[in-house]
Order: sequence, then C-alpha cells, then structure tokens
Amino acid sequence: DRARTRLEALLATRPDHLFGHGLLGEVLALSGHPQEADAQFRAASRVNPKWIAPWLNCGELWLAQKQPGQAIQVIQAGLQANPDSEELHMLLASAYSSQNQFDHAISEYDAALHLNPRNVLVANNLAVLLVDYKGDPQSLQKAFALSRDFEKEAPHPLFLDTLGWVRFKMGQQEDALRLMKNAVAKS
Repeated sequence: DRARTRLEALLATRPDHLFGHGLLGEVLALSGHPQEADAQFRAASRVNPKWIAPWLNCGELWLAQKQPGQAIQVIQAGLQANPDSEELHMLLASAYSSQNQFDHAISEYDAALHLNPRNVLVANNLAVLLVDYKGDPQSLQKAFALSRDFEKEAPHPLFLDTLGWVRFKMGQQEDALRLMKNAVAKS
C-alpha cells in the first residue's frame, strides 16, 4: 500500500516518469489488481517503449489471467518497439504454445535462438516442439542438432530428458533409455 501511494504521488507530479508507471503496474499486479496493472504497463510502454519489463509484465499478466490472445497482442506490440528482445520472443513463443499455435511458437523460438544461439532453454523448447509437433526427419535432425550437446554442456534433468526423447524419436532406443534414466536419477 505504501509503495502504491508513493508511486501514485510521483506520477501525479511527473506523469512522464520513465519508470513510475511500470513499477506501479508491478505493485498493482502483485496486489491483485490486473486491470489497473494493465493500464499502468500500457502507460509505461507509451512513455518508455524501449523498456522491456512492462511489455513482459503485461504479457505475463494476461497469460496468468488465462487470456493468451490478449498476451499475444501485447507482446507483438512490444516486439515492434524492441525487435531484438530475446525475452519477448520467448514469451511470445510460450503464448503461442498455450494456444496450440505451434508453427508460430517454433518461429518465435527460432527468432530468439537467432538473437542468442547459446540460449539452452530456447534450444530445449524448440527441440521439444520440433519432435512433438513436427516429427518429420528434417525436424528430428534439427532437434538433435539443438540438443546433442546437452549431456556434456547442460546436464540438467530437463535437458537430458529432451535429448533422450529426441534420440527415442530417432529410433535410438538404447541411448534414449540411458539418457532418460540419467535424467530421472538427477531429478
């Protein structure tokens, strides 16, 4: 309540404050006021469109409200202002996935991976979509290329499971079983 009061007072005197609306939006979202938070995130995005946090927070707010269509609109607008935002591409891919729009999700993960080829989480999520929703030989090869180094470079159970699943779908059952057992043991 004190943070809200202080931010509202700041914005009353400085409505174009570069960070005030975004911070107030976060306070409102945390205190259970999604509509008011949305208005503040949108104001923050008008005042300071290059600040990615309000775009992300607003998209996440709508995803949490089970309104992925609204989230997609907000995130797309954020990407118009910030086309090189890896985080916005990732969130948009997640929003598309929640609506079973897997081709769009794959495109967004590809875009995020293009911006940062070393993002293991993006590589993992893209590999999963390629295996689960494409499954053709070319997609399986791409999924394998994305995940083949997980065992030595990112031996987290989630990533090992993905690599095991890719190997399984490629017909390499023994290696898949070894990787999945390793993932289970590590988790």
